[in-house]
Amino acid sequence: MGSSYIPVIISIIGLVVAIITFILTFVRPAKLICKVGPYIKVHYTDFDKGRVLGLYIPVTFINTSNRIGVITKSAISITRTDSPDSNYYTPWKNFSKVDGNKFVVDEISHCIAISGKSSGQKNVRFAYIKKVNFGKE
Repeated sequence: MGSSYIPVIISIIGLVVAIITFILTFVRPAKLICKVGPYIKVHYTDFDKGRVLGLYIPVTFINTSNRIGVITKSAISITRTDSPDSNYYTPWKNFSKVDGNKFVVDEISHCIAISGKSSGQKNVRFAYIKKVNFGKE
């Protein structure tokens, strides 16, 4: 009678392991990691429409889970060291590519889908545009 419980106990342990495996591989949400660098290119332009501070940042998005993950938007916050209350929120504007020794617009920023256990790389351009009222300065 004591040996008849051993197969039941082994079956229960197998069922628990199968449930934990199912939860960890198929039910758990995507885990996305963002890596920046190794360089950042900064440019400042005084266009007729306003002053523009732009940052070209190579970004790698890594998905460490098995499920697909989607990056819907990305932004940075620029803060002055002498005035920590001055924060400038800067969303992504477009994706760029290197053409020779300069960056050119590749495509407008959009959602990025990253498959499970994979990564994706983009050169992201962040631009802070200061609105200027011409004639009133």
